[in-house]
Amino acid sequence: MRVKANGARTTLRDLYQAGSSKCLFPRNARKHMDAVLLNTAGGVTGGDRFSFSAHAEEQTELTLTTQACERAYKAQGSEIGEVSNKLSIAENARINWLPQETILFNHSALSRSLRVDLAPDASFLMLEPLVFGRTAMGEALNHAQFRDRIEIYRENT
Repeated sequence: MRVKANGARTTLRDLYQAGSSKCLFPRNARKHMDAVLLNTAGGVTGGDRFSFSAHAEEQTELTLTTQACERAYKAQGSEIGEVSNKLSIAENARINWLPQETILFNHSALSRSLRVDLAPDASFLMLEPLVFGRTAMGEALNHAQFRDRIEIYRENT
């Protein structure tokens, strides 16, 4: 996904979608753009590979969220589900990364990464909640494999 400045508004420049990864764009009267990421598969399990990238061009603001919680389900054997996200933010641009929580279920295996490349005057807001099982539903998380790598660079350093 790539967004551009169109006058005072942020609009979509490019979008490529494949598989069960989709984007929705709620209509709003604001100048910035909202995008809702959704996984039509319903969750991530061992062997799944998901990737997303977004670029905010100069003078744009993009808020990214998800339609629902991401669920990491039980993996088979040594299979690990992978979710890879990459964001790049140009001069005087901003990305708000606000996905709903990721829920780890018992025996899940998930490797998640987020790389953010910021220009010198770019802004970035991030909130990435994680839930260890659903105790209110009587579920217990006794065993899971989880790797989370977040890299934030300004001017590639």
